Amino acid sequence: MGQEAETTIKLGWQDTYDSFPKLTFENIKLAEYLNYRQNYSPQLNMDSSKVVASDTAFTIRTAKALLSFPRPSPINSVRTNSDYVYYKGFNDHLKIYFLEHYFVGAEFTFGYSFFIDSVSVVKYDLIEHADFTFQPPVFSPDNRFMITYVYDYFSPNECFLGVIKITSEGNSFSYKEFASASTVLIEELVWINNSSFAIKVKAQTYNEKNKNLDDNFTYLKASLPNVKHE
Repeated sequence: MGQEAETTIKLGWQDTYDSFPKLTFENIKLAEYLNYRQNYSPQLNMDSSKVVASDTAFTIRTAKALLSFPRPSPINSVRTNSDYVYYKGFNDHLKIYFLEHYFVGAEFTFGYSFFIDSVSVVKYDLIEHADFTFQPPVFSPDNRFMITYVYDYFSPNECFLGVIKITSEGNSFSYKEFASASTVLIEELVWINNSSFAIKVKAQTYNEKNKNLDDNFTYLKASLPNVKHE
């Protein structure tokens, strides 16, 4: 993989999340959700200038080193006992790269998500849930919180959602588990303000007449516990 990050910190221990509050949701109308969606500006961008790619790898720039990762190709994406990494975006305020690392075994593909602080060159691994990678994080407007979620491989209609608090420490940032929830399948997540967010979730029911599964969408919102509402 080339030169690696100087330090790795693991985030998302289930025991840690269990010691913090569980989020509660309330139903909202589609129109309310669409209003939140229209007004939210994502903080993670896919700026292609942040990476330099070749046929087999890509490189990201940090303050202390250039870090290289194997990229997927028609060869290594199907070959057993191979691994590759996807670049999923960059947060300009926090100066972090978000990436997904996949491993191809004899019968299964599994992986994990992580992000790298381009200033401190610290790597933060998001601990896997059911061997699935977390979706790219959705940041609060003030970049004090990130939310990421993962689908449950063993219960396809369920998700685990984790909130991570971001604390500024001079010119650097630290990250810590803050709250969590289990939900039905999340289709999309947007922040309402700096302390609350909304999600679009999907449940499937069997249609006996048509002999297929129908998608049923619901819209929910939640507020972070013990955070001043803005």
